[in-house]
Amino acid sequence: MRSDVLTCGERRQVVRRLVALCHHMNELIGAAEAESSEQLITQAHTTCRLLQDLVLDMVAANSRAR
Repeated sequence: MRSDVLTCGERRQVVRRLVALCHHMNELIGAAEAESSEQLITQAHTTCRLLQDLVLDMVAANSRAR
């Protein structure tokens, strides 16, 4: 994704949505750990890390665009 395609406001909105998704993933991880399904726990943690990396990349792109 090219950062010059999105406006600054659009980038902020994407970051907000990704942060909300990360929060949801943390809740899913909590539920998975309560159920003790190792495969589900692993998948949830992997997905959460990918989302966190994406949020950090978006924040960095937003900072460079300013």
